[in-house]
Amino acid sequence: MTPRPQVRQPWGDGRERPVPEYRREHERTRLANDVAIRVIQYRAMHGLSQAELARRLGTRQPNVARLESGEHEPTIATLSLV
Repeated sequence: MTPRPQVRQPWGDGRERPVPEYRREHERTRLANDVAIRVIQYRAMHGLSQAELARRLGTRQPNVARLESGEHEPTIATLSLV
């Protein structure tokens, strides 16, 4: 896992602004995070365990856990299952 960059720097007048590295990291991981949020919401709304969702998708529970972590960029094949 890569270390997370500092999130904010002072403007000089006491206010803080986002650090450019944080914005780049956020943009780089946005798809994975969006997919994670939607998969978690779907499971919660339908009362499914990770194992049950995996069975319905024709995959294994660790794959669903990986999707929900938001740390791994999903492949097109994985997105087509979901």
